[in-house]
Amino acid sequence: MKGDIRVIKRSGNSEPLDINKLHVMVEAACDGLAGVDGRGIDVRKAVEYIVGCQNFDGGYGATPGNESHAGQVFTCVAALQLAGALDKVDADLLCWWLAERQTASGGLNGRPEKLQDVCYSWWCLSSLSILKRLHWIDQDRLVEFILDCQDEIDGQQYHARENLSF
Repeated sequence: MKGDIRVIKRSGNSEPLDINKLHVMVEAACDGLAGVDGRGIDVRKAVEYIVGCQNFDGGYGATPGNESHAGQVFTCVAALQLAGALDKVDADLLCWWLAERQTASGGLNGRPEKLQDVCYSWWCLSSLSILKRLHWIDQDRLVEFILDCQDEIDGQQYHARENLSF
């Protein structure tokens, strides 16, 4: 287990994440959900499955062989981080794919040839942050894009007004 992953307890104390405690965390997360029991989760098998979802382009699909998608990338990268298995990620290839999601507007899209939006920008940015590659995108342009998506009346929008077609 990598020592750089820490858990903040309810008391406020922090301790290194222990793979055996991960089962307890999953079990607690499942507690109260109808018919869900996390005690039987095999973290090593889960990691193996996630690794199998990685595509030739570095991204992850929802199942093996499915198209890479920024939301799924974040889900897989965050799960691998929690499992202490970030070493299973081809970080340079994946982060290249994530950086390629940045469009001329500065925002990021979730898949090639799709519109950028604030939500996809978050998925991509969060994955790049976990993998310590935030410097691979133009952060100033991303900030401008997010600010352009604000509306004085309605608050935050997914798209900048000029990107919407009605």
